[in-house]
Amino acid sequence: MEGRKQVKKEVTLRFFGQLRIKTGSEKIKISLSEEISLMNLLKLLASENPGINALLVEGGEEIRPTYLIFINGVDSALLGGMNSVLKPGDIVDVVPISHGG
Repeated sequence: MEGRKQVKKEVTLRFFGQLRIKTGSEKIKISLSEEISLMNLLKLLASENPGINALLVEGGEEIRPTYLIFINGVDSALLGGMNSVLKPGDIVDVVPISHGG
């Protein structure tokens, strides 16, 4: 229908600093049919991209303390940490603590 704004059905992950090299990409778009936790999304992606696995502490249950994750510009720690719920249209920024200036 004309004039109706189409809702994005994907989550965008953007990588900064050396993560762009590790993941081989500046950003990844993931189609979603339903909400997913940040942890489950990272686990899913880590199985497809070993560079993303570098974000996770061994065992894969939490993010390494050398990275910050923002969901729509808000620190994920304020939104539930690894249990933060992502929905279509969300933008997730993954920033190394030492990301340069």
